[in-house]
Amino acid sequence: MKNKKPAELTNEELIKNEKTTKTAAILLACMLFILLIAATFAIFKQRQLVSLIAVPLGLMPIVIVLLNNWKELKKEIDARNL
Repeated sequence: MKNKKPAELTNEELIKNEKTTKTAAILLACMLFILLIAATFAIFKQRQLVSLIAVPLGLMPIVIVLLNNWKELKKEIDARNL
């Protein structure tokens, strides 16, 4: 499946992609935040470095990409007055 630019999407596709991207970004950010808190707690409890801390930090760029895509979709929706 080829990724289309927001300007090339129909109104229905644009709204559907915006909702999907928004949901994915928020859920992933929340899960990574919880994992970061749990890993930080484990570090303080065990008094040694826990390698689990690398997972949320390594997956943070995905959240950033999703948020940027969401902003682009919102901008296109606003431009079309949907």
